[in-house]
Amino acid sequence: MKTKLSFFAVGAICLLFVLAISCKKDPPKVIPILSTTAVTNITSTTATSGGTITSDGNSPVTSRGVCWSTNQNPTISDSKTSDGTGIGTFVSSITGLSPGVTYYVRSYATNAIGTAYGAQLTIVTTTILPVLTTTDLLGISSTTATSGGNITSDGGAIVIARGVCWSRNTMPTVRVDSTTNNGTGLGIFTSSITGLSAGKTYYIRSYATNSVGTAYGNQITFNTSAIIPTVLTSAIKDITPVTAKSGGDVTNDGGSTITARGVCWNIEQTPTIANSKSSDGTGIGNYSSTVIGLTPGTTYFVRAYATNNVGTAYGSQETFTSIAVLPIVSTTKISAITSTTATSGGNITTDGGSSVKARGVCWSASQNPTITDTKTSDGTGTGSYISSISGLVQGTTYYLKAYATNSIGTAYGNQVVVNTNPDQIISLSLINPISELIISKEFTPQLMGKTSLGKDVSISDFTVTGDDKITIVGKKIIGAKSGMTIIKFKTGTIELNFELNITAVEEVLNIDSYLATPAQNCQIVVPVVVINYYPTLNGIDIDTRRAPNYGSLDPITIENLKKRTIDILRLTKFAAEEGSKFRGYNNSNALPYVGIKIIKYYNLYEIKRGMRLSPTSLVYQPDFFDAFSKINLQNAVDNLGAKEVWFSLRPLSSEYPVVTQENLNPENFINIGESNMSSPTTGDVSNSDRRNDDLPIYSKTYVVYGYNLHRSYPENIENRGHQIESQMSYFPDPGIFTSNERMFLNKFVGISFLPPLNGKPLGRCGNTHFPPNSSVDYDWDNSTIVKSDIEDWKPDGGTLKDINSSRWKNIKYNYPPTSTFTVYENDAGFKWKIFWFQSIPGYNNNIPYENYKISNWWDLFYNWDDANKNKLKLWK
Repeated sequence: MKTKLSFFAVGAICLLFVLAISCKKDPPKVIPILSTTAVTNITSTTATSGGTITSDGNSPVTSRGVCWSTNQNPTISDSKTSDGTGIGTFVSSITGLSPGVTYYVRSYATNAIGTAYGAQLTIVTTTILPVLTTTDLLGISSTTATSGGNITSDGGAIVIARGVCWSRNTMPTVRVDSTTNNGTGLGIFTSSITGLSAGKTYYIRSYATNSVGTAYGNQITFNTSAIIPTVLTSAIKDITPVTAKSGGDVTNDGGSTITARGVCWNIEQTPTIANSKSSDGTGIGNYSSTVIGLTPGTTYFVRAYATNNVGTAYGSQETFTSIAVLPIVSTTKISAITSTTATSGGNITTDGGSSVKARGVCWSASQNPTITDTKTSDGTGTGSYISSISGLVQGTTYYLKAYATNSIGTAYGNQVVVNTNPDQIISLSLINPISELIISKEFTPQLMGKTSLGKDVSISDFTVTGDDKITIVGKKIIGAKSGMTIIKFKTGTIELNFELNITAVEEVLNIDSYLATPAQNCQIVVPVVVINYYPTLNGIDIDTRRAPNYGSLDPITIENLKKRTIDILRLTKFAAEEGSKFRGYNNSNALPYVGIKIIKYYNLYEIKRGMRLSPTSLVYQPDFFDAFSKINLQNAVDNLGAKEVWFSLRPLSSEYPVVTQENLNPENFINIGESNMSSPTTGDVSNSDRRNDDLPIYSKTYVVYGYNLHRSYPENIENRGHQIESQMSYFPDPGIFTSNERMFLNKFVGISFLPPLNGKPLGRCGNTHFPPNSSVDYDWDNSTIVKSDIEDWKPDGGTLKDINSSRWKNIKYNYPPTSTFTVYENDAGFKWKIFWFQSIPGYNNNIPYENYKISNWWDLFYNWDDANKNKLKLWK
């Protein structure tokens, strides 16, 4: 029962509480109450303000900020910020203001009832420099231009000055440089720029000045137009019959570099550089000029000139007259000689600038006659004239000269001799006879005449004729084809026939000193015989239908090809000697083992065809038996120790493009193998067809190297490389080639029949065609890096090292001098062959091989007969 009363009591209390609440009224809603924060951080375009909302008016504040305007009592319809919601303090950033302007600012707060504003504050933005751009240039001339500017903002302060400023230096200013003054205020203005120099670079900027200072527009660069120069003509001085002195002064180059200056002259007024002129340097300033090539006694007009890329300017005209001189006269050859008379005369080619008032000839029994002696008078003026000489005494020798007189004096021609009882030439003889003339060599005959009175007279006036075995240039005789020839000399009606043998073999006794001198400090000297083949039809030029260029019949003289041959042989000798320095690429003090010495040097102008290069070939090799017999090569080999013959020629083969292009005769096809051996001990072990019947066999071995003058020294060294390969492969070696056991081919060169090499060298020392990093012929410039022991080669493997073409291409050599071409420094093929030669085991190589040491392969190569007789091997 107590419990039930308690529940009723609680319910009654709750009901009374609810009734009490529902009877209380809500407070009214009004606009917020706020204040405006003082404005700070005022700049030309920004400021900071804000507000404090102390009451939201019983309705939440949904937006708040500041608003501003240039009019009083701004509202949120003007510019405003939005700075969040709710009551409290907020900060507003005012932006987008204009410099130097008064603004009115109020804070605001908005709730559901409306918008309330804080107190109004006033601010003035700071002024700044104006804002402007420079107008593009118009109407540029040599001294003027038009520009201007556009002032888009005065920075809040009145623009009190505006215009453009310019200078030869960048970033011109109004205080330092030239300016225009084009009014005040905002907007576009135009400026006229004057007083510029022609052909110069200028920098220009617009400017605008207000109370804050001066602002500048963007800088524009422009060039004034160049004009012709200004030049003054110097006075004429030092006048002679044929020269004078003048000059000029270039005072202004017109804004363009003076590329030529001097003086020009002519016998007509207003001379230009199309007439005679001097060339006296470049640039501005004073210069001196020499007027040359004048005619004596002639009036000339002179002007200085100066040229730039605009044109040529001239100075004032100066006038002078060259000094007159004596006339120039020659004496006519005497003719129609009798016992008392003769005919002569003269030819006056110039009057010396003064009219010839007397002319003729004078003569005397004494030398050097003058007009005080007996003379003729044959009119006046220039040109040729005839003089009749009379009153001579029979049997007397007279001396005669033509003469010409002008206001300066009398000039005389050359003296001639006349004998009134002339002694006639009745026979001729040769003072300097020869019995033999080599093709391409010259012979200048000297003739003596015998007179009817028994006097010997030197003859200079004669003609020379002959057949196609000689070429005649003036009175010079040049051998052209071999055989006997008859040469005919003739003067007047008197003739002399002279028999001469033209030969096709020339031994050069004065051998080029570099070729004749073996390398210093060499261990062995290799004597060499040089043979060069120079086919010709006239003794002057190479017959390019028998010895053309590879692809054309371009002409070349024998002398020029001889010079090129010597240059090629010099580099061939250099490479052979340099290559014998064992590992010289790692030792700058390495000495050459081999010294090449040219002991005989021959030029052959005709050769016979010998055997075919191969049984089916259309191309023949030279008849070595005939050629070697003519130069007695057997004596050079057997008695003088010659080991090599260097045979140079321009070969002609059926595959050459020039053959088809020019339809060349197959009968002229001739070529020579890269190398060809003749040996009494081993037979032909060479890179040729290895025939034992194509070369004479003497008591000692010799190798004939074919040197192709179409090509050059790198191919010559390649031929030697192939000969090395042939001889080294020949030496006794118990190893099996296909099992990769042979010393030279497998272990040194690196030919392997195991995959992936399959018969090609890689990673060892390589050979003539294959560096260690290549797998195709002639790939000497391969930059691929491989491991190779070429620089530390041992038969069973040396130290491996990264190697590619840069290793040999970067080596610098001290090449012998050349006159017909420049050695190509980046010739990878040529440098590879020298590098490979230096890798061949040479003198004191000390390379171990099992219980042996590797031999000096150069000794085996060059001393072939001894090596084979003593059964030497590649190791010992």
